[in-house]
Amino acid sequence: MSLRMRRGYKTFLFVLLNVLELVSTAKDSDGKAQKLTSSLKSSDIYSKISFQCNEKSLNFLNASCSALRHKQITLTPSFASMNETMEVLSHEKFIQGLKTIPKAFIISAEVKESGLRKFKNKWQKYLNRSERPLILHFKAGRERGNKDNKDNEIIYYLNSESKIESATFEEKLNSRRLREMLLHKFTTDNLVYYLRYASDRGMNGTNYYIIMTFAINYNCSVCVRMLNAYVPNFNVSDYLAKNSKSIAEKFNKELIHALFDLPFNFSNRFAAKSTFEPLRKCRDLLARAAESGNIDGIKFLLEIDYMGEMDWENNTATTVAWQNEHYDIFTLLIKSDFPYPDNFGEIVPVRQNSRNNKALQELSEHIRKIQSLHDNIRGKNFDNIETFIEENKRLRYARDVDNILAIVTAVYSKNVEIIALLNANHMMPYDNGAARSIVNHIYSFNDDEIVELQKLNLKYIHHPAEDYIAKLHQRSLITYDPLEVDGATANREIFSAFIDIHKNELTGPIIEFAARCSNLQIIIDLSSRYTFKLNPVSYTSSGLTNEKENRVYIGAKDILNPKERDTALGIMVHELLHYVMFLMYHNEAKPYTKNDYMVRKYFEMIEDIYKMDDRHEGQWMVKIFQKYEVEQHQMELIARAVDLPIVYRTNVTGMQQIRRAYRDLFEFYESKVLPDIKYRMWISGGSRVSAKLTIIGASIVVFVACLRI
Repeated sequence: MSLRMRRGYKTFLFVLLNVLELVSTAKDSDGKAQKLTSSLKSSDIYSKISFQCNEKSLNFLNASCSALRHKQITLTPSFASMNETMEVLSHEKFIQGLKTIPKAFIISAEVKESGLRKFKNKWQKYLNRSERPLILHFKAGRERGNKDNKDNEIIYYLNSESKIESATFEEKLNSRRLREMLLHKFTTDNLVYYLRYASDRGMNGTNYYIIMTFAINYNCSVCVRMLNAYVPNFNVSDYLAKNSKSIAEKFNKELIHALFDLPFNFSNRFAAKSTFEPLRKCRDLLARAAESGNIDGIKFLLEIDYMGEMDWENNTATTVAWQNEHYDIFTLLIKSDFPYPDNFGEIVPVRQNSRNNKALQELSEHIRKIQSLHDNIRGKNFDNIETFIEENKRLRYARDVDNILAIVTAVYSKNVEIIALLNANHMMPYDNGAARSIVNHIYSFNDDEIVELQKLNLKYIHHPAEDYIAKLHQRSLITYDPLEVDGATANREIFSAFIDIHKNELTGPIIEFAARCSNLQIIIDLSSRYTFKLNPVSYTSSGLTNEKENRVYIGAKDILNPKERDTALGIMVHELLHYVMFLMYHNEAKPYTKNDYMVRKYFEMIEDIYKMDDRHEGQWMVKIFQKYEVEQHQMELIARAVDLPIVYRTNVTGMQQIRRAYRDLFEFYESKVLPDIKYRMWISGGSRVSAKLTIIGASIVVFVACLRI
C-alpha cells in the first residue's frame, strides 16, 4: 500500500511498504504454511506475522521459514499469557527456524522480566551481528509483588562484540551505539521501528541529523522521506551546506527529491527553479559531484538547471572533473555549455589514451563539431549553420576550446543574418556582463547594419506555424470546472495540445487546414471525458462532429492528466479529420469523392482486410466494426491513421508495431489523403476540391495498389 507522506504530519506514514498479516491457528497448519509461503514470495519489503502458542503453530512457523529468507520481518506473538510467550521464544524449533533468516528482524512482545535471562542465554549462540542485525523490544508486564505501577520497556540489542545487552528503552533511546545498531544494515524496517518509538518519547535534533547521514550514505530515499515526515522543521539547506561532500558522493534524483520532500513530476528546468531554491544555496554541490565521479548526480543537477559551478577552491566543475580524470563527466559538462578549464586550448585537448576511452572520443568529436561551426560562421556558410542548429537544439553557447561563444564569433565577423539566426535560437548569453559586451560591440556597426539586424530579428521571431495554432485556438470555446483548473491553465493546455498535434508530420496539415476554415467552432469540455454536457445526443461519445453547423465537440478532461493526455489529443485530431473529410470530399467523411470509383474500391478492400483478418483483431479495429454502423466504418477507419500516431507519439516501439499491423491504411493516408489536404490548401485555402485533385489522388492510389498486387 503506497502512501504519499506530507511534511508536518505526525501520523506514521511510510512509502512503498506492503504489509502482510497472516494469523495461523492450530487447525489446517499445512494449508496456512502453504498460503504464507506463496504470499510472502510476492511481498517485497515488510511482513508481519502473528501466531499462537502450540506445537502445530511452531511446526507451521518452522516450515514457512524458507519463504522468509529474503524478508525483513516483525514477529508479534499473540499468546494467552506471558508465560506462553517466553515458552515459544525459547523453544528450540522457533530458534532453529528463525536462524535461517539472513536479514534483520524485530520481535516485539509482552513478557515477564524474570524470564528474559533464559531467553537471552538461548538466543546468544545463534546471533551474529554481521549476518542478522537484531531488535528485541519487550514490554515487561508487572509481576506479582511488583509495587511499581509503570510497565518497563526493555530493549535487547547486539553490542560491538555481538553480545546481547539489555537496557530500558528510555536509557538507550538516545545512545549513538543503539542508533548504529539499528542502522547497521540500513533497512526500512529498522528505521520504522526506531522512529515509531523515538517520536513518542522525544528524540533530539542531533539524532535525526545523524540518522539523515545514515540514510544518505545508504542511499535510502524512502527513509529520508520518513525522516522528513517526522521532523518537519529539519533544516535541509543548512544540512546540505555542511555535508555537501558526502552528499555529492551518494545523492541521486530520488534522494534529492526525498530530502526536500518534492514531487517527482516537475515539468521542466524552469518550473523547477523556485522549487529547488534551497538546493541552490549549496554552491559547490556540482563540483563536489564532479570530484567524486557521481555522474547520475551531475545529470540531475543539470536537469534542474543548477548553476553553482565553483568548488571550495574556486575551481569550476569542469576543472575538477578534468583533474580527477572523470572524462565522462567532463564531456557531459562541456556538451551542456559549461566552460573549458583555463588554458585548455594550449594543452593537449584529448590525452594519449583517447582511443581506449569512449568519453574522450566523444569529447574529441564534440570539439571538432564546435570548431566547424565557428569556421562556418567566419566563412558565412549559412546553410551549414542552420543544419548545426537543427541537429543541436539544446546547445546554447557552443564554446570553442578558448571559451569563445558562437555568437561572439558571429559579431566579430559582422554578419547580421547569422547574428539574428543565433539570437533567434537562444544562443545569446543570459549573463548580463557577457550580453552587455556583445551589445557594445554591435554598437560599432553602421546604421544600415543595425537596421537590417532589427528587421531580421523580427523575421526570425515570427513563426508561421503558430499563426495557424492561434487562429484555431481563437475558434475554440473552452468550458472547465473552476474547482479543478483556472482559465489561464485551461487556455494554455488547449494551445499546447494544438502545438503537439501540429508537430507530427501526419497530423500537422490537419491543424493548418482547420485553421483556414473561418466558420469552424471547436467546443472543448475540460470537465468531462464525454460530450453529453455540450450535446446530449452523444451521451457516451468523447468526440462529435457536426459538419452542417461547422462544430466539433470534444470531451477533453484527460488533457489535464499527463498519463492520458496523448489519448485525449488523439480524440481531438480524430474529430478534426472528420470535419476536414466532410469539407474536402463531400461524401460523409469518407476519404474519396462519390464518383471516385477506383479509390472507393481500393479503400473497401482495405476495410475488408481489417474486418476479416484475425491478425488485425486489435482493440483499435474491433471498436470500429463492433461499435459503429456499417456506413460509418470507413470514416472511422481513416481517422485511425491520424489518432494512432498521436496516441503512440511517445512510444516508438508501439508506433512501429501499429504501422506494421495497419500498413495498408497508413500507405493510403500518406499517398492519397495527406497530399489532398496539402494540395487543397495550396490551390484554394478552403473551396471545393477540384477535378484535378481527384485525378491526381486517384492515380497515386491506383499506382500503389498495382505495386502491391
